Amino acid sequence: MNKQLITTLALVGAATSTMAMLDITLPGTNVESSWTTLNAETYGNPNYPVFPTNAYTDPFLAPISAQNGDTTAEFTKTSGGGVFLPEDDGGGTYNLFTPGSWTVYDTSAIADLATVVFQVEANAELLPTLNYNSGAQALSADFSHVGTDFFAYQWDLSGIGDDITSFEINWGPSGAHYSISGLQLNQGDTFAQVVPEPRTYALIAGLACGALILMRRQRR
Repeated sequence: MNKQLITTLALVGAATSTMAMLDITLPGTNVESSWTTLNAETYGNPNYPVFPTNAYTDPFLAPISAQNGDTTAEFTKTSGGGVFLPEDDGGGTYNLFTPGSWTVYDTSAIADLATVVFQVEANAELLPTLNYNSGAQALSADFSHVGTDFFAYQWDLSGIGDDITSFEINWGPSGAHYSISGLQLNQGDTFAQVVPEPRTYALIAGLACGALILMRRQRR
């Protein structure tokens, strides 16, 4: 199966997902990590401030391992104050007036890493950058998509000659009242574009609509 066909199939699968975030299916060997219950009930003292009992303190004192899937990936706040909200208050991480910055990283990336997909459920977009092998490359995503209360990004790392053994994704600083309710990270050893940009969504929708009209005409 050629690369173009793999990419087309992956795009169609992502475009027809009904989940809040994109349902990512990468070809080849791949792993997924996610954080789905970021709230005060799950994380509290002493490492993570919670509302309303704690002050809006600076970075997390300990990273948070992925809650589902591959748990080698970790999430942390690197600067700025904030708290975890109870589910009754909407859950998630929240910073009041202090700008904050965040990192998702994996020091044990899968072998032959060729692509990384990162999704964040948040109330504002902060463009992330990717570093690998403890470097400071600050690579912007090759593909991005703005969904309903989530943002998706994909990096094509297949052209990098180095063997990537670790990576980090950084975003921020945020503005006031920034909140995060969920995160998802996908790694794959075979690149295929699975984060369609808005114009790609429109193209797929147009093709589907055209196919439906044609089918109806043929039935008459």
